[in-house]
Amino acid sequence: MAISLDSEFECHIDLNKVIKMLVIHELGEVVIGDITPFDNVSKEEKLRLEHEAIIKVIGNLVKKDELISLLFEFDERKTREAIFAYHCDKLEADLQSKVYQDMGCHHSLDEQTNNVVFKNAKAQQMVADGAKTAFDIWYEWDKSIYTDDEVFAQMLNYANEHNTHESVIF
Repeated sequence: MAISLDSEFECHIDLNKVIKMLVIHELGEVVIGDITPFDNVSKEEKLRLEHEAIIKVIGNLVKKDELISLLFEFDERKTREAIFAYHCDKLEADLQSKVYQDMGCHHSLDEQTNNVVFKNAKAQQMVADGAKTAFDIWYEWDKSIYTDDEVFAQMLNYANEHNTHESVIF
């Protein structure tokens, strides 16, 4: 996604740095799984677990200090590259949810009694407010992330309004 966006839009980023950030971030998820906002894990604990897992995987690599620095930069989201990488990570998950929905792979919200996402009070309120699918919930949950980035906001809105099997997002 980062490569495609950088190709099609004037992102003004260091793409190599963004790709390193995204790969390093994913290392943590490979080890501990993808902890979502619905898993009842505080942001601080999630970061601690991810950092611990990533540092263990990085081990004694020669460039470990650079990689760890990129990890912290990603988490702080203060640089253009870190914000872009964070948006890519979030949007990819949102779009994947939409693809699953459009493929018919999501179960009805009525069949989600054991799903941690649907036990969340905010998610239950979204359903009460009209959310009909898991993507609807992820869309509502994440759309505020992109308020300062028109490209990402437009991509999420496009996915919301179109069937991913009948259109091209990029």
